[in-house]
Order: sequence, then C-alpha cells, then structure tokens
Amino acid sequence: MKRYDKLFIWVVVVWLLITIGGVIVLQGGHEKKQGKPYQIVINRLLEQVKTKEDIEELDSWIVDAESTPYIQQVAVQKENTKQKEDVEQLETFLDASTGNQETEYLTRFVQLNDGQGYFIRFEVKQVESSSNGTIYYYWFFLSGAVLLLIVWLLVHVKKEILQPFQMIKNMPYDLARGHLKQEMKENKNRYFGKFLWGINMLRETMEDHKKKEMELEKEKKTMVASLSHDIKTPLSMITLYTQALKEGLYDTKEKQNEALEQILEKTMVIQNYVSEIVHVSRNQLCSRTVREESFLLEEVIASIRSSYVERCKRYYIDLTIQEVPSCMVLGDKDCLIEVVENVLENAIKYGDKGSITISFFEEEYCQIIQITNSGIPVPNTEFVHMFESFWRGNNAHEKQGYGLGLYICKNLMQQMKGEIYAENTPDSMSFMIVVREA
Repeated sequence: MKRYDKLFIWVVVVWLLITIGGVIVLQGGHEKKQGKPYQIVINRLLEQVKTKEDIEELDSWIVDAESTPYIQQVAVQKENTKQKEDVEQLETFLDASTGNQETEYLTRFVQLNDGQGYFIRFEVKQVESSSNGTIYYYWFFLSGAVLLLIVWLLVHVKKEILQPFQMIKNMPYDLARGHLKQEMKENKNRYFGKFLWGINMLRETMEDHKKKEMELEKEKKTMVASLSHDIKTPLSMITLYTQALKEGLYDTKEKQNEALEQILEKTMVIQNYVSEIVHVSRNQLCSRTVREESFLLEEVIASIRSSYVERCKRYYIDLTIQEVPSCMVLGDKDCLIEVVENVLENAIKYGDKGSITISFFEEEYCQIIQITNSGIPVPNTEFVHMFESFWRGNNAHEKQGYGLGLYICKNLMQQMKGEIYAENTPDSMSFMIVVREA
C-alpha cells in the first residue's frame, strides 16, 4: 500500500509537469501562429514605392483608420551617412520608441531605382488574439478532467481491489496452517465478492473435513481399544480353563474335552478380534460390521451357559438362568453373545459376588434379557455416564479396564436396532438388553 501511495503522488507530480509544459508549448505556439496582419499592408505599400515621389507621397500619407486599423503613423528617413549629423539623426530614428504599450515601431529599408535608400518607420498597433485566453481555458479544463479521471481510477483501484486483497492476502497461509475459525466477511464487491464467498466455502469445507478426520481418528482409536477390551473376556476364560486343567479339577474325560472345546472356541474368538483390529487399522473403519439374521435366543443363552456356569462356581457366585423362551430374534448372534458377556463380566467384576440372575420378558414384539447382580448400585450422579466411552465409576479404581465395555454394548445394540439400558434398585443392579423378535 505504501508503494501505491507513492505511485499516486508521482502521478500527480507528472500531471503538474505535463500541464505546465503544455502551457509553455501552447504559449510559444500561439505566439508563432497568432500572425501580424499589419505586415501585409506594409508589404503592399512598400511594393508600390519605386521613386522619390512615391517616398514623398508615403511620408505625407494620411493614415485611414478604417482601411488600415493597425497602422497609426508613417515616418521616412533618408539613408545618408556622409555627415555626422545625418548618422546621429538616423540612429535616433532607428532607436526611437513609441512610449505607448499598445503600439510599436516597425522599420523597413527601401532602395529606389536610382540607388538611394530610405528607412520607413511604421507605428503599428500590437495585435492581441481574442482566442488566447480561450485556449488556456480549454487546456486547463482538459488537463483537470484528465487529473480527476486518473485520481478517480486510482482511488477506485485502491478501494475496490487493493484494500479487499489486503484483507485476504493472508487467508491461504492461514488455511495452510489449519487456522479455520476466522471467517471472511462477505461483501458485494464486484471483483472479490464471489472470491470471498468461495474462500469461506473452502474454509468451511476444510473445517468439516478436519472435524470428520478427527472424529474418524477418535472412532478408530475407540474401535481398536474396544476390540482390545473384548479380547480380555475370552482370554480370561482361556486362562481359567487352562488353570483348571492344570490343577486337575476336571476328573472325567468328558469334562476335560468340554474345557478344551471352550479354550478352542475362545481362541477363535480372539483370532476374529485380532483380524478386525488389523482390518480397522488398514482401512480406518469406525464401526463393527453387524449382520442382520434370525436365530434362536436359546443358542445365545446356551453359549453363555457353557462359558459362565463353571466360572461362576469358581468365584462362588450363584448364577441363575431362568427358562429361555423358544423364539427367533433378529440381529447378529455373535454380537449379542458379546453384549451379554460384557454385562456378565461387569456383574462379576463390580458386584458383591453374591448372585447373578438372567431372566426374560416379552414386550412390544421384543425379547428383553434382564441381567441382575447383587451389590451396591451405581450412584445417581454416575448413572447417566455409564454408557460413555472411557468412563469408569468410583468403584473401578482398583480394577483393570478401560471404561469401554458398556459403550461397546450400547453401540452394538444400536447397530442391531435394539437397545440396552440399566436400572438401579436398593441392593442390586440390573441391565435390560432389548432384542427384536423375528
């Protein structure tokens, strides 16, 4: 902008120089072209002078103001330099002045046929051009109009182009650095209005992409953490069955085979989780793939029974599974098993290890799986945060975990178009898992 201001000053200076130079040129040209019409009359008179009689007649010529308005008087002086007095008289004649600003002397030399020369002095009226002031007037008017046009153009360029550009010149740099909060004020500028609108659209798009990228990254990390959390449940069961086999708690071949089958089954579950973690890491997926299928509710509970009956016995927990309704439900069987296992893990970990009851209800074409564990319920201040990611209650400080179990359950049930919620009672905690009937 400082350079532009200097340019503005230089333009004004150049205009002043051009204007002054133009006045000088016009004045000189006018003096050359204004003409002296009395010279035509003088030339005509002198052409007629041939003899001494013509000189005498011209010397006694009475000026006619109408026919020769520019000539005021005519005087003749003979060229004679033989005597000193004649020379002095001739010098006085030639150096004379009219003493009037409106007239001037114009002297011409004429030589007659006999060789005698004469100086003829004409007192002529100076010619003034009436168009002189008009020319200057038009010149100043034209140059002033040009100056106003140039000033208007420079001001217009500064206001409509340079100043708006000054406001947005740092915008690409800010966008490149990730500063996406500053919004450009839109205006109706014919040059930059649409550009500013486009910049704001670009900023908003980049901001949305940045938010989505952060959300995707967060969900990716949450997904990996949730899958890692899910691995803990089958891994702990593998550890439990392995220790039981090592300590010889299963005295029959049938129970040993059953324990080995459970270990193999949970190993396959861990393998599936690891595959999902790798898949998420490679493709940046943010949600588990949930299938839509119909299956017997008894199949889910049978898997739970085979996994947790023996485990609860080891912890001296009274596990009660009420009669399972014979019905088909909709969703993903593996995901539903995972949800029930997560709730049971919480019941074992945070309950008082007294009793766990699994009961069933039917309501509005849905099957409700209720899992109730005895123990101190969650305080109301913490109750509303139970299904949030990475949240753990005050009773979880001395226990391992990431606060993802119930968050995973909520996410899976919503993807299966079901629901999970919790209820507090004075001496127990209940979770209701809602599954659609087929």
